[in-house]
Amino acid sequence: MDWCTKGYEQANHPPVVALAHKEVLETIEGEKVVLKAAGSSDPDGDMLTYRWTYYREAGNSVYWLNVENEDDAAASFTAPSMGFPQTLHFILAVTDDGEPALTRYKRVIVKVK
Repeated sequence: MDWCTKGYEQANHPPVVALAHKEVLETIEGEKVVLKAAGSSDPDGDMLTYRWTYYREAGNSVYWLNVENEDDAAASFTAPSMGFPQTLHFILAVTDDGEPALTRYKRVIVKVK
C-alpha cells in the first residue's frame, strides 16, 4: 500500500463516504425514496464514482427493486407495496479515480411500513 511506504502527498487515499440522510430511513408503501451520497469526498481531490446496489438477501422483501440513477450520487426507488412491513438494504460504493483506485462502502437500511 502506497500510503504505508510513500509520503502523504504521493499516496492515494480512500474516499470519505457521507450520506445526506440517516443510515436508517423509514417510509411507507408506494412512496418514492431518494438515497443521497451528498458530502462524499476524496482527500486527494480525485473524481468519484458512485454505485447503489439493492442487497435483497439482507432484507425481507421478496421483490427486486428498480433503482433509478444507481450510478449517481443520488439514486431513488419506489417502496414496494406488499401489505406487510419490509426492511430493504442498499450498499453504496464510492470509488476514486486515483492510482490505485480505492473504494469505500456504506449501508443504508430502509424500513417500509
